[in-house]
Amino acid sequence: MLIYALGSWAITFFNLTLWTLTLAKRQLNPLAKAYFWWSFYITLWSFGYGITLSGLFGYDTTLTWNRWCQAMAIMIAPHFFRFGCVVADEFERYEKWYKIYLAFAIVNAFGLFFTPYYVKDLWSFGVFRYQPLGGPLYIIFAAFFWWTTFHSFLVAAQKYNRTTGTKRAQVRLFLLATGIAYSGGGELFFQGFRIPIPSYGVFPILAYVIIIGYAVHRYRFLNVSLVLKKTVVFTGLLGVLFSFVSLAMYLLQDLLGRGTGLNQAVGVALTIGAVILFFHPLERLMIHLTDKFLFQRRYDYRQLLREFTDEALTILDMSKLVDTTVHILLETIKLEHCALLLLNRTTNRYDLTASAGISGKPPVLENKHPLIKLLQQAQEPLARDLLPEWKGEVVVVDETFVQLNAEVCLPLMLRGELVGILALGPKKSDEPYSKDELEVLMALANTLAIAISNALLAAEAAQQEKLAVIGTLTAAINHEVCNPLSNVKLRADEFLVGSERGWFKDTSKDEMEKKMTEFMQYAVQEIDRTAAITTRLSNFAKPSGVSTKEAIEVKKVVDEVLAILGHDFHLRSIGLEEKIPVDIPPILVDRRQLHEVLFNLVRNAGQAIGRDGKVTVQARLNGTDRVAIDVVDTGPGIPPEQLSRLFTPFFTTKKEGQGTGLGLFVVKRLVEQNDGIISVKSQPGAGATFTVEFPVSHS
Repeated sequence: MLIYALGSWAITFFNLTLWTLTLAKRQLNPLAKAYFWWSFYITLWSFGYGITLSGLFGYDTTLTWNRWCQAMAIMIAPHFFRFGCVVADEFERYEKWYKIYLAFAIVNAFGLFFTPYYVKDLWSFGVFRYQPLGGPLYIIFAAFFWWTTFHSFLVAAQKYNRTTGTKRAQVRLFLLATGIAYSGGGELFFQGFRIPIPSYGVFPILAYVIIIGYAVHRYRFLNVSLVLKKTVVFTGLLGVLFSFVSLAMYLLQDLLGRGTGLNQAVGVALTIGAVILFFHPLERLMIHLTDKFLFQRRYDYRQLLREFTDEALTILDMSKLVDTTVHILLETIKLEHCALLLLNRTTNRYDLTASAGISGKPPVLENKHPLIKLLQQAQEPLARDLLPEWKGEVVVVDETFVQLNAEVCLPLMLRGELVGILALGPKKSDEPYSKDELEVLMALANTLAIAISNALLAAEAAQQEKLAVIGTLTAAINHEVCNPLSNVKLRADEFLVGSERGWFKDTSKDEMEKKMTEFMQYAVQEIDRTAAITTRLSNFAKPSGVSTKEAIEVKKVVDEVLAILGHDFHLRSIGLEEKIPVDIPPILVDRRQLHEVLFNLVRNAGQAIGRDGKVTVQARLNGTDRVAIDVVDTGPGIPPEQLSRLFTPFFTTKKEGQGTGLGLFVVKRLVEQNDGIISVKSQPGAGATFTVEFPVSHS
């Protein structure tokens, strides 16, 4: 039948077109070569088979061409085996088998073309004028074809069970996609055994050849997984939609025939018209479904870099930084896995710091590990599929990629040192990483390295801040706690010395009881004073834990802060004044975070003054639902050009070695966490006023 012949010749035409485009660009890598020879023999087979199906030629001519197409068909078998082995990266291992199959195919191809033992005659059934009728050796031809196909699938399946990541996806999709094509073409062997099955198989072969051939050419043979996946998806959607359309058109013809009496020709004409009318909407629907549900929409990786830079460089908490990085990459690029390893300077190892999708025990990467050396040497992205043969250690590097479920590893370089590794797994779409994409991701890795450096500096600065606070607390404890205890000890020593020297021998019992009562009352008074001080200190020094907002009296917190700093300020002749009206309502904040905010602001004010000055803490109602707390100092003031940078990390107006540049940054963050606002006013030579506002508590 001519329609089947046209389908077979269409395979020939499209393959020839794609060869011309491909050979013109000389893009024949090993995978392309294997595909080329496989499709070459499909082309020769399809031309001869089209002559057989057309029925346009005489018996002798058709028999000759059919024997020709069967000879080309047996040549397809070894080249498909080779193609499958190359896809699975197993060709070198099975090259001997390929040569055996090729030799067997060549011998039998001559037998198929020149002898009647494989195809002895032609027969007809239904609309088909000619179909091949197998001879006594035809079963050897069919068995060999199916055995090599099965062997290729077996090699791919074994590879599938041993591998992970993109290569596993490639092999899986190879098995699925070519399985669909071969199941369609397999029924063409039945006619040789005189089984009257129409030659529908040319159409799935045609669809497969067109889609995979064009896609392989379009993607330059670099993206076999995406090619095969699109082949499967497009063919599957086409089949589903064709089934629905066929059913609908059949029902339409049946209803028209029964209801209106129109003949079948009119029904067919209406069916064709409906197909033409709905073709483009169905095509758009297929593309939409494919892109939406089976292929991830391409992300704007330059936008990713901009957004990541804006966010990462403001995160100074290492734990939050690494978790945010992994989360952003997973969600934006749609990765299966992602891992971040950072250098531990204590152990000189690279530890897994954050990950998603990594199962099992993480690899231990010492500083001398081959992957570490390779990344330090290359200082650029390493793709697993393109690992260089590096001193024979590529196997170890590849195993590490497998342990990390990674397809690409990006070095985090900082001043020539490898401070970490960003391991990216396969994309959910199975698409490879493009060159442009890797360039942008490398820029992202460089940004991440800077952000990690900032976080490490912040941790060191925070430790310095803690030490400074501990020093202040120690001085406060020494003064506020030791003074009352010293007073009690002084009175006790005085009493004991007097007793030893007989000062009280003429004292009556009543007078002794009076002296003892006075001493005990004084001791209790000083102990109560010490207890009150230690309570205030413990409120300040207690770990913050989980933030809990509650109604807080401003005066109580200010009193506790001034009590801690009072001794240090006294030594430097800095006065402390508190102006908190009694009618100031409670504010809704976390108590310990408010402690930290006011402590930093008052301490900074004292440090700005140096010696001989005054710090005033005052509060006022701002409107009806906000309370403003001002910390006013008589220091030298702040230059206008520095005001906008005060809350920037690592910026400080203090002398080198006296400040970390994190205090006000942390203060601003804590204020904002409590729904507050912080501002500053200053003029050079006129001191500075820092103001924090918090919401009034209505509970």
